[in-house]
Amino acid sequence: MMLSWLLIGKKNMVNRILIDTNVLLDYLLTRKPFYEEAKKVMLTCTEGNTKGCIAAHSISNMFFILRKDYDAKERREILSGLCTIFDIEGIDKNKLLSGLRNEDYRKII
Repeated sequence: MMLSWLLIGKKNMVNRILIDTNVLLDYLLTRKPFYEEAKKVMLTCTEGNTKGCIAAHSISNMFFILRKDYDAKERREILSGLCTIFDIEGIDKNKLLSGLRNEDYRKII
């Protein structure tokens, strides 16, 4: 009886995965040969029953790394978008979004 209850409960559970910074960068920068796999991860998190999580420090790292391809305004928009799609682990999401609006990227976290 206990086993069947556990299985029924698991059917409704949402899987959670922590998405590595490099997977996010592969997707955002369309980096070959990893883009297609990164795209699958993103789609799984946005269309399936898997909830994606991003470490808070990944946001500040990507803000710095993406500077070669995007200006500060674009980076803020991209990273704010990720914050609305994914859970942020390691910091309050509202604090992170507030930091993204700050002119000094080092104050993001």
